[in-house]
This record gives sequence, C-alpha cells and structure tokens, in this order.
Amino acid sequence: MGEAYDHIQRAYGEYYASAQTIPANATEVGDEGAQQHSGAMGGIEIITQVNTAVSFHYITALLEVWILHATTNAAAYFQTLCRACSFRAWPTKLGAAAPTGPYAAGTVFGRYVLPSDAYRYTKAVLKTDDDSASGALDIFPSLLPR
Repeated sequence: MGEAYDHIQRAYGEYYASAQTIPANATEVGDEGAQQHSGAMGGIEIITQVNTAVSFHYITALLEVWILHATTNAAAYFQTLCRACSFRAWPTKLGAAAPTGPYAAGTVFGRYVLPSDAYRYTKAVLKTDDDSASGALDIFPSLLPR
C-alpha cells in the first residue's frame, strides 16, 4: 500500500515531558511527572518528538528516552522492556563534520508501544552523552486506533 505510519492521536494536555530541554551529558526525569496508563492493553504509544529545533555537537551523539514503570507513584520505578527512543545523531553524509542537525520541530525521534503488562504508573527519563546538545523535546502518549 505504501502508506506512511505517521498518525498521532494525542490526548490534550497529557505529557511525560513538555518542551523539556535536552540534558547536556546527563540524565533527567521528564518534567511532567508520572502518568497512569494501566489497562490500556497495548493501546497507547509513547512518542518522542522535537519541540524546539534539536542539534548535537558530536556526530556520534546518542539520545535515549527510557520509560520506567511502578506499582505506585511513591514506589521504586523499573525500566520497561526496551527504550522508547534510541536516536543516534549520525551525519547525513559519510565523513561530515560535527555538528549535526538541526532537526526541525515536529520530527519524530521514536515511537514505543507501552506493553500491556506495564505497571500502573509510568514516567520518562531522558539521557544524552553530548555535552553541547541543544533543543527541546515533547514526550507524550498517543492512542492507537483499534
């Protein structure tokens, strides 16, 4: 059929991170806190999207978004089965010099379907190994059509 998979059905105002600045060579929890999505039975996709143009200083920079889950908001959070986003800032041409980007607002870096066995509370954690990364991301749930 050749159709692109680019549908996003957002719930207004629900974010794991809203216009959150990419951490510089650090790890940070999403600025919007935890969400409750238990019982969705694989019907929720978590999307990592550029809010403000993103650039990386190093051509091998790695941006990761992890989704953690817990039984209560006060309990210890555990990592879900895999990363929600693992984006490597490879240059567009072999041998291109740093920096890479900018990646325009609206660019989707990753999509992750929340497992049906995820605990009640989930939150996002952003991590990068680039000390000069710039820009901001939105991380939010999207309802998958059934």
